[in-house]
Amino acid sequence: RQMCIRDRLTLDQAKVCTALSEFEARQYMQIFKIPKEKIAIIPNGIDLSLYVRLPPEGVFKSKYGIKEDRKVILYLGRINKVKGIGFLIRSFSHLINKMKYDQAVLVIAGPDDGYLNEARSLSRSLGIGDKVIFTGFLTEHDKLCAYVDSTVVVHPERFNVTLIAPLEAAASGKPIIVSRGNYLSKIAREEGFGFSVSYGDVKGMAELLRQILSDQSLAKVMGNK
Repeated sequence: RQMCIRDRLTLDQAKVCTALSEFEARQYMQIFKIPKEKIAIIPNGIDLSLYVRLPPEGVFKSKYGIKEDRKVILYLGRINKVKGIGFLIRSFSHLINKMKYDQAVLVIAGPDDGYLNEARSLSRSLGIGDKVIFTGFLTEHDKLCAYVDSTVVVHPERFNVTLIAPLEAAASGKPIIVSRGNYLSKIAREEGFGFSVSYGDVKGMAELLRQILSDQSLAKVMGNK
């Protein structure tokens, strides 16, 4: 990525450059030639007090007409093509149509950022339009209700070093699945609260979804971690 002279001077003159992860720190060093001793790694955080008293189960499902016995796969974020939503929809289709697992719905929650119509069209073309729910923007309370009623929270974006939603999901006691380009992938694997998958591996993503959805004890153990 090209940088203007002003940006280059800003980096050169800064006493400290903060990075969210080791991955981002390597970018500073490799791309911008910032010396290691000038980089401080400060991971993202969330306000855990918001997750001490979560809403009761069933509120979100009731609001969006989801049957009580259905498992919810949740994506929460902007509806933008770069977020990997198409990858998630295709993986969900594989789970439903190829693996014959029909006890789940896919909830895609968040504001349209240019990809909503295409995502809807893709869902319909794959024959799963009735199993994919687009909620639009959620209030903070509705977001917590969505986490509570979900079984697994998925963020399939190819590359991201700033995501907060998987942390919120983990704070809500829910396992996560992220693409390996996500800065949380290594932490989730090592700490046991989530899985990672290569971006675009539809079968691999579908298998991880089936594994969590089919094993209630696994989902609970991962959520507790």
